[in-house]
Amino acid sequence: MLMMQSAQAQPLTVDPETIVPLPPRFEMEPPAADVPPEIARFQGAWIGTWQDDRHILVVERVRADGHADLVFARSDSAFNGMNREWWRDQATVVDGVLTMTGFRIFRYAFDGPDRLYMTATLKNGVVTSGALVRADPVRLAAGDRPNEWLWPGERVRIPHLTVRTPDGTRPTADQFPASLDR
Repeated sequence: MLMMQSAQAQPLTVDPETIVPLPPRFEMEPPAADVPPEIARFQGAWIGTWQDDRHILVVERVRADGHADLVFARSDSAFNGMNREWWRDQATVVDGVLTMTGFRIFRYAFDGPDRLYMTATLKNGVVTSGALVRADPVRLAAGDRPNEWLWPGERVRIPHLTVRTPDGTRPTADQFPASLDR
């Protein structure tokens, strides 16, 4: 009984699948003057979604020979049964594609000035994809994460906690406005 008296209600927490861990600091190094622009443009932080994982890629350093040092981070994935994690790794930039190899091959290519299209190829040949946009590495290092994450393709969002019918109740699926159920 005594222990119950000190129990307090816990605050609501964020969705665990939106938590993407990062190292305590980034080792950012601006590209040297001899780094070609097609390699230098990968430098910086990128956020997005890969399958159902929130994903952060931070390219800390790029060199003229195409080698890059980076941080790879992702959220929990209920779909894949995987836990959030981050690690430092190395990659290469060849013909406009940043490639990181390991237990799978990650390829990042530009799909616009500040957007990366990513593919991940497993050893068994399965290929998945994602999309990332440029982010501020200083804000990410300070713990700031976006409220909305970029998703590849179309995503349906039904604001079931805020949408109400005229009588103040929550609508059923057939009562949603057409703009919400597509």
